[in-house]
Amino acid sequence: MFDPHEERARRDEENLRVLLHQVREGRHQYRVKAAEALGRAQNPVATNVLVEVLSDADHELRYVIIRSLGKIKDPKEVPHLLPLLSDEDRWIRQGAVWSLGTIGDPTLSPQLLPVQTMPISRSGSVWPRRSAGFKPPVLWRHSAG
Repeated sequence: MFDPHEERARRDEENLRVLLHQVREGRHQYRVKAAEALGRAQNPVATNVLVEVLSDADHELRYVIIRSLGKIKDPKEVPHLLPLLSDEDRWIRQGAVWSLGTIGDPTLSPQLLPVQTMPISRSGSVWPRRSAGFKPPVLWRHSAG
């Protein structure tokens, strides 16, 4: 007799297997989309493969993997995310801060605070200067009233 729950579980398992393969190999866009899908699925089984691919040279893929690890919210991944707080790429640092914050370990606050105020431009300022073409969003502008 057909059991829809068994069929759903079988399809989920097959999809997970395909995504785990795609995130390791294949064209860039498929790897990134597979990493995003693994984060949305929030399946802890995916964390080992995501951590394995975390050392990839592709910065966009690394950023998506970091965010996906945060979405999975597995505290066992904190040791893999902590070293990324000092990565030279600001997006990697910001992704690590977001993921560690999402995992929600309150003991990490002292380590996250300095990263949030790190300079993100060569001029040393926390925000790019207006002369560099930066225009703050409306929410940041001061009202004249």
